[in-house]
Amino acid sequence: MGKIHNDLREAYVGAYEDDFARDWENKLPDVGLLSLDDYVNMRVMKLIREHSAKERLDVYFTWNGIL
Repeated sequence: MGKIHNDLREAYVGAYEDDFARDWENKLPDVGLLSLDDYVNMRVMKLIREHSAKERLDVYFTWNGIL
């Protein structure tokens, strides 16, 4: 299970890295005093929890060049 979770996390980080960096640089309210790495970890986990299984698969497949 850990390998799948790490691959999914990697796909989310890659797919959303520009958005995360922009949000962190613009100091959006949920950034607070978090480092960029901590902010990315927080956002990735939040997105994974919020997305449906289909959305998670779409992100994973797109990031890995399957779709």
